[in-house]
Amino acid sequence: FKNPMLNIGSTALPFEPQNNDYQFFDVTLHSNTDGSVRDELFFRDGKPYKLKWFEELVLDGSLAWELFMDSAGWKMVRTKIPTGRWPYNIYTHVMTKYDGKVLVNKNADTFTAADLFDLCVNDYVYISIADTDSGWPEAWNGTTLSKATYTTLTRDATAVDMIKAYFNGWKWDDTNKRWHLPGDPNSWSYDVDYVIRTYAATLGTPYRLLYQLATPVEVPVTSEGEISLHEGDNLLEVGTGIVRREPANPSLTLPRYWINANRLQSSWLKNRAEKILAVYKNEIIDKSWKIWTNTTTGYGLSEAGV
Repeated sequence: FKNPMLNIGSTALPFEPQNNDYQFFDVTLHSNTDGSVRDELFFRDGKPYKLKWFEELVLDGSLAWELFMDSAGWKMVRTKIPTGRWPYNIYTHVMTKYDGKVLVNKNADTFTAADLFDLCVNDYVYISIADTDSGWPEAWNGTTLSKATYTTLTRDATAVDMIKAYFNGWKWDDTNKRWHLPGDPNSWSYDVDYVIRTYAATLGTPYRLLYQLATPVEVPVTSEGEISLHEGDNLLEVGTGIVRREPANPSLTLPRYWINANRLQSSWLKNRAEKILAVYKNEIIDKSWKIWTNTTTGYGLSEAGV
């Protein structure tokens, strides 16, 4: 038999072969905490667009930081939202710390502890930081650390330098007069320019601010693939978090070349993979690669070998 199919009842139904079409959208969608306001993905004239209600801002060392206030056990810093951002809806903001902790949104005039933030109508973002997180001494109130005193530093370190280094993931070690990675005092640097320009990726992700716009805007979305539907019922699967066309770095450990093998760091993908969908060569799926999922030997849960 060719293309046999089981039917319920005595009436033969037409056979429709499985059609594994796909379409990827290069887009991030946000919503408020209760889901009442959310970004939307839609099509117009066959092209995808995003109705954007929310803006996300990465808070790292590239921004223009300044020390705003020194208090017992914590300090308040601020930076201005870069120009060109859309007007925002006040009191709809969410901020996460590098460790994923959600900070409390509170009026900056009433800050009494660390891990609070405020986005004011003057476009300044205010954040309170614990001295135990930053490594800044209790007595430090924004004065420049002079190279004449801190002889190991490559140059004077201003308050701006100290704050930029913190938001790049570096913790100040006042005993040894240098910066190190939180949780790893053996990974350190004396180079002021290095720590203010280099994000310590091992830390996690930078501080992030998400805020709702006063009015939504439409932005075009890039996509790959196309889905064709049959007449009648169709089954569509919606997923998130897909990385597409990332360059792979196969590494050899006999008897195979491996991609994303946990024991071969040189073969790792940028992110831990839950499932490798396919390996491409010159824009064509290379079926010579075998893919393993739900494995303990992959960087994440998946690896490929040939």
